[in-house]
Amino acid sequence: MRDDEDDVVAITPSGISYKGMTAEDIAIVDLNGKWLDGPYKPSSEVPMHTAVMRARPDVKATVHTHGMFATIMQWVMTRSLYRSLLPSANLYR
Repeated sequence: MRDDEDDVVAITPSGISYKGMTAEDIAIVDLNGKWLDGPYKPSSEVPMHTAVMRARPDVKATVHTHGMFATIMQWVMTRSLYRSLLPSANLYR
């Protein structure tokens, strides 16, 4: 989520489960992806999210997911699943 006043972006940290995450865990980066604040390293997707926000100043937030069908396709093609690709919804059962 973009904060236009300070020209920064709040993004989820890397390696922290959504289920246990708190507001204090969120990383803050500038629009070039430089980590400015937060106790945990920002998500590896920072370059993708900040590129969208640099290109589109009207965009205030970005979201992406590793959806069920993309995960199934990855399994079919490689017969392996990476933990990072599992749908986040599995955390909320």
